Amino acid sequence: MREIEYWGVIAITKGEKPIRIKIILRRVGNGNIIFWSVMPTVKLKDGDSYLHLASQGIAEE
Repeated sequence: MREIEYWGVIAITKGEKPIRIKIILRRVGNGNIIFWSVMPTVKLKDGDSYLHLASQGIAEE
């Protein structure tokens, strides 16, 4: 059986309306630590100008 470890990191975004996000990292056994997930720590409401965690054109950057 392999040991699985998780870490949670809290960050605050820059901008007009900064929000807190939680970043989850994971490691299986003695392997590399990898990015696992990112989520807001608050509920984002429809219609909020800060609903998206990334800019709309991030795929083109």
